[in-house]
Amino acid sequence: MSDAERSEQQQLARNLGELLQELRVAQAGVQILFGFLLSVAFTDRYARADGYVHVTHLVTVLLAT
Repeated sequence: MSDAERSEQQQLARNLGELLQELRVAQAGVQILFGFLLSVAFTDRYARADGYVHVTHLVTVLLAT
């Protein structure tokens, strides 16, 4: 294996490590968003909302999941 190939593999390994770190950070944000979305369904104002709001909420919860 040449030095160029080894250097390229090291760069790819670093990029993969950075990507995994970014995903860990994003995961925490998604979990907070998911918890908030679940709590909204138990409010009085949500119970009085129309069907469009309920469908939009359901789609958002499913996407967060």
